[in-house]
Order: sequence, then C-alpha cells, then structure tokens
Amino acid sequence: MKILARILFVFMFATAFCNDATSSEIVFNTITDTNYDINEDTTVMENVTLEAHDMYITKTVKITNFGTISGGVNICSGCTLGLQNTGVFNADVTLQDGAHVVQFITQNSEITNIGLNSGFDVVVSDGVGLNMHQVMQIASNADSIEITNTHFDAGTIAGYSAPSDVVLHGDIWLRFDDITNQTILLFSNVSGDGAVYVDSDAQNALYAFETYTDNHDIFVHLVRSTDYARILNNEMGRFLNDLRGAGRDEKLFAKLDSAKTMGEINGILSRSVRTNPIKLMRPISLMNSYKMLEIMHIDDGVVFGIEPISIYSSDVFMYGVRPNVAFNVSNDLHLKLSGYVMNIDYADDINEYAGISFGGDADAQYDMSDNNFVRMHIGGGKSYFDIGPVFAGGAIVNSPDGTHLYAIGDFGHMFSLGGGYTLSPFAGVG
Repeated sequence: MKILARILFVFMFATAFCNDATSSEIVFNTITDTNYDINEDTTVMENVTLEAHDMYITKTVKITNFGTISGGVNICSGCTLGLQNTGVFNADVTLQDGAHVVQFITQNSEITNIGLNSGFDVVVSDGVGLNMHQVMQIASNADSIEITNTHFDAGTIAGYSAPSDVVLHGDIWLRFDDITNQTILLFSNVSGDGAVYVDSDAQNALYAFETYTDNHDIFVHLVRSTDYARILNNEMGRFLNDLRGAGRDEKLFAKLDSAKTMGEINGILSRSVRTNPIKLMRPISLMNSYKMLEIMHIDDGVVFGIEPISIYSSDVFMYGVRPNVAFNVSNDLHLKLSGYVMNIDYADDINEYAGISFGGDADAQYDMSDNNFVRMHIGGGKSYFDIGPVFAGGAIVNSPDGTHLYAIGDFGHMFSLGGGYTLSPFAGVG
C-alpha cells in the first residue's frame, strides 16, 4: 500500500507540472522539500501548503496563490515574480540584483500583505468596490502603484497615503462617505493617461467633487455644480443644460448658480418663463386688470374712436392702440365694441422676452327703472411670444402662444347732482 501511495503521489506531481509546458497547478496538500525550483507560472490551490527552506524562482514567472506559501523565496537576478495572492504569503523573499516582485490586485480578497518593504510594485486593475485604504496601506512601501479602470470604496476623504509614484490608466472612480469643503490631495507624482472621478453617497445634489492636476499631483475639492440634469435628475434639468449650451438666459443661470438650497432652486424655476411658461401671461393679466378696473362709460349715439394704450412698470412696457365704436341698441341698452393690438417688452431679474397681443372686448349697459343700471364687460385675445424654447408639460415648446378671456359685471344706482353731474355708486364681480 505504501508503494501504491508513493506511485500515486508521483503521478499526481507529474500530471500537475507536465500537462502544460508553461503553467502548472499544485493541488496536493503539502510540499516541504529543502530545495524547490519554480520555473513556470504556478497556481497553488486552496488548502495547499508550499513550504520549502529554499524556493528558487529561476525565471520570470507568475504565482497565483490560494493556499499557503512560506519558507525562503529566492528570485534570480533580473527576474520578476508576479504574485496574485488570496491566501497566506509568509515567505522570506531574497531579491538578487535587478530582481523584482509585482503584486496583482483585482478584488478585495487579494489585498494582502506580502511582507516586503521595498523592491516591489502593486498593479491594480478592473476592480470594483476595492477598499482604497487597505490597498494604499499595503502599497505604502511599494516602489510604485499602477491602477487601471478601477472603482474604489474610499471611505473617509482623508487619512491614507499613496506610494510616491502612481501610474493611472483608464477611468479611476473614488467613492467617499463624507463631504468636505477642503482641498484634498489624492495622488502624488502621477503619470499615465488615466482620469480620476470622485463621488459620495452623502453628497448634496447642488455640489460636486471636482478633480484637477497641479504639477503631477491630483487634488479634489467641492464645487457648486452647474449640471442641472444631475441636480434635478429629470428632463427639465437636461433642458436647462441645453439652454446654457446655446448661450441663452445668462440672468437666469446667474441666479440659479448662486442658489444655496434646492428650495431656492425651485423658487427660481417657478418664476422663470422658461420652466413655468404660464408666467408669460403676466403682462396680459396686468393689461386685463387695468381694463377691468376702468369705469365703464358708453356714449349715447354712434361714436367711433381710437384710443392709445400704454402700460409701464419696472418690469414691463406695453403699448398699442384700441379702436372702438359705441352705439345704442335701444333707449335702455347701450353697447361699445373695441379691438386692440399691443406690443409687449418684459424684463426682470431672471426673465427677458417680447411679444404681441391682439383681441377685442365688449361693454354693455342696461338702464333700469328708478335710475338703477347693470353693466357687463367681456373680452379676450391671443398673445404670441418671441422667446424661443420653453419647457411646458414635460415637453419643449418653441415660441409659445396663449389665449386669455375675462369678464366683469356690476350694478348700481345713478344719483343726479344737478348741473349735468351724476354720482353712480356700484358693486360688481369679475
């Protein structure tokens, strides 16, 4: 039985190292040879212990270790040992002239201390959610660290140190737990063509991390974001970004960019005609209010007239004409019909636009017995605005238009004061 067991052991050994001319797998439990040579890429499987007093790396090879490697490891002159370790590496490494170790990391289980204080590099690639503090801790004594297309869980924004030489390739993402207004050094003496991006779970939507390079050092600081697609996370935000890209509405964006809270942002958007286009009708409502507040008067007989219209305030200037005709339908019923066309110029701290409005209105007065009367005023019109794109109802509309209708009615009593003068108190609704 002992002879059979030994034959089986030799067969397994030969199979492990002879199936492939360039790599091998060590699958048996323990090797405790005094001298052991490695001259090809080797995988030490889980639950395997490779323990040799003198282990010689006779050429440039890669060892992938899932088990345990201990004892002495001697790397030949000019050779490189590539090591990808998820197991235990507790070896005393001797580097001959020009020899070097490269530790490969692609996942958190490979972030292991291999016990070297110099003569090695760390290569990190295609990792997702790697613990940045642990990677930098084991790489703190490395000659350099090379990072390619990796996402780090960076924890707090400070408190780790990186090797003096950092090579970056592809996209490097760092996700932090906290937010700080400080400027933080991320990497020193950086080379390579990589780009660094920073994000945080706790980040205020109004702020963004911005990375920049200064004399081969990469820093991050917190800046007020102006990416409204990111801030609002909706189509309106994308509309605002496109609006800025077209060079429109500098006053609106100056106000938005200076807002400190989302409440301020929402307040500005509710006042903006770009994002709340019903506000385009404010000048029309103002004009209608003036017309509704006029004391209705209809001359007897048939009268034609043209009235100039001008309304001016700190925000709006409207001007135009209103032709009208008044006539009696009967002794008791009097009518006045009017039309108007008006130009609109509006400007406030965030809005600026022009437009034109036209329409018509009608006044009617019915004289009742005992000097009582009822009156009615009704009007409406159409307005067109020269403003370009606005965001309305979830969609983009170019140069919108609006329709307006209004009416007012009142009743009163006419007192004769003599000398052709009358006093007519009234009450109404509109």
